[in-house]
Amino acid sequence: MPSPRPLAWLSNWMRSIPQARRGIVLLIFGTLLIGGLIVLDQLVINHMLESSIGQFSDISFYQERAQTILDGKWLYRDVQNEAPPLISYFFVIPQLFGGSVAAYQTYFAAFTMLTALALYYGLRRWDALKAFKIGIIFLLSPFGVIEAVFGLQDESIMVFLFLMAVILALRGNGRLSALTVAIGSWTKVFAGLFYPILFLKTKGWRERLIHLGIISIISIAISLPFLIVVPNEFLAFPTYYFLGGSAT
Repeated sequence: MPSPRPLAWLSNWMRSIPQARRGIVLLIFGTLLIGGLIVLDQLVINHMLESSIGQFSDISFYQERAQTILDGKWLYRDVQNEAPPLISYFFVIPQLFGGSVAAYQTYFAAFTMLTALALYYGLRRWDALKAFKIGIIFLLSPFGVIEAVFGLQDESIMVFLFLMAVILALRGNGRLSALTVAIGSWTKVFAGLFYPILFLKTKGWRERLIHLGIISIISIAISLPFLIVVPNEFLAFPTYYFLGGSAT
């Protein structure tokens, strides 16, 4: 008798879960995974890495920028900032919860959890089982929870916004996708790379112009305060992305 396929039991288990409960199972699995990795990092990995290579994450930059905002000061003028402004405002939430390594780890990993749930709920209309598997695989990806917890990197926020724009476009919500592209671009420039695809896939120039209008309004609303108060410092940050220079 031929041996069963590798991991066939896992596929059968996923298939046996009622569709109404898959979102809850995904949430529980992600919570246990995130919690376990944070405990492991706090007890073993973080101390081991810092003792051998020193501080390796960007948490001091996150903390400084978030605290600058909480103190009522201006990014770019009162603190060095080489990134679009919105990402620093995302840091305010973990900073309000103490600004510890664990607070930022939990916060960044939560965006990975949100992305997994968005993938499942956003794609299940085509194939609920495959969407569930995609959510599980995304959580287990090294660029998902592991990067957010051990690497303490904020890319999970950008990935969430980028994939949300894609999912919304696939579901026919082009205007919400354009809104997400605009917010994502002012968070991490990479998130804006989806817009050319959205533009080409959108039918009719009227809808394309509406998308451009949404992006323009959001861009003006975000940039105008900085252009009024700290224009020179604010306009220097794009050199970090496009010219390889420094925003100082």
